[in-house]
Amino acid sequence: MSGPTPPRLPPDLELLLRHMHLPYMRRMAPEVLATARAQRWDPAEVLKVLLGEEVAGCERSALATRRAQAAFPTGKTFSTWDTNLSSIPAPTQTALGTLEWIGRHENLVVCGPSGTGKTFFFGRARSARRRGRSQSGRAVPLAGPSVLGAGERRR
Repeated sequence: MSGPTPPRLPPDLELLLRHMHLPYMRRMAPEVLATARAQRWDPAEVLKVLLGEEVAGCERSALATRRAQAAFPTGKTFSTWDTNLSSIPAPTQTALGTLEWIGRHENLVVCGPSGTGKTFFFGRARSARRRGRSQSGRAVPLAGPSVLGAGERRR
């Protein structure tokens, strides 16, 4: 059960918030303003709460956009991966799984036939996305497994 419905924003204030493209602030403003009025908040506190809500909403939206743009395969992570099933050497899998290469701003190309673990590396990289890092991934099937670091050539 929720409390009473807060009053609507005045039309001119709603129009201003809409014009300034502040959807999260506009959505929360009636409730925050009703609470602020009832609890006699300082005007600076009202602004702080409303702007904080707008920033949080924009960050949630940006994260969702980055995840969609990365086009990572879904549902696969290293927690379900058996290193013995892949033709990629276990030490290489472990080294790549630490994601240190992302912090060094290096590129990674993982290609090979089905079942070599390409998708699992993308699943692991997805966890780095949650920390705000930006990368994209595509699984590329080729005749044989291959793991290349930045600047390496396929022979």
